[in-house]
Amino acid sequence: TGSSGVLGGFNGRLMPFIAVAIGFKSLILVLEEYPWWPEVKDLGVVLGVVGFALAVLLGTKLRLVTSRMYSIEDAICRIVGALRLMRNNQSVKTAVDNWAQLFEDTIRNPTTESIHKIRLVTDKLAVEFATESVSGPNIAGFSRDVAYVLHRATARSPEAYEKFLKIVTFAYAGAIVFVVPGLTGFLTSILTVYTLVGMYMLIEDMDTSLNYSENSLVKADLDPIIQFNLKR
Repeated sequence: TGSSGVLGGFNGRLMPFIAVAIGFKSLILVLEEYPWWPEVKDLGVVLGVVGFALAVLLGTKLRLVTSRMYSIEDAICRIVGALRLMRNNQSVKTAVDNWAQLFEDTIRNPTTESIHKIRLVTDKLAVEFATESVSGPNIAGFSRDVAYVLHRATARSPEAYEKFLKIVTFAYAGAIVFVVPGLTGFLTSILTVYTLVGMYMLIEDMDTSLNYSENSLVKADLDPIIQFNLKR
């Protein structure tokens, strides 16, 4: 999660949004003292309904990206299990080791080009397995799991859903900042921005769990394939 401390890692990424919310809310607190400032009332039901809808949207995406991340990890475990059996066949041991390293490098930084390249390499490897009398069911399971991981490696949430979720999240947080008055509104604004924007950013980061940059907060566990390559 990056550097530690109150201003590091996840909190550090949220600080600009919280600072903007504090700035706007401080200005509004000053303006609220003037008689011409409009006083908005009876929005509790509206904010509650919109907040519930936002929770459903965030929860749906969280469930989607979590399921995808865990399914990728499970498929990688099955791939490594198949590779361990194939490695015992000395005629394909070198090809297996080379493919495993290429696979790790690819899913650490998946791009359209790298995915296309390893698909071609995997097809050639499957032919070599068949030629060297590797177990047919093992080849089938291996190919299926590899195809699944490569398909999911660059998958993202639907663009329309993502745009709508972003608009609703920031609009709701902005409404809290402008509508809820006084010191209660000040504290509520900070908490709302920290919670909702933080949830949005965290779930968005989980949507790219194969991104292993320093700023990435959530990463899929690649330990099985890493350990496999270390024992070459």
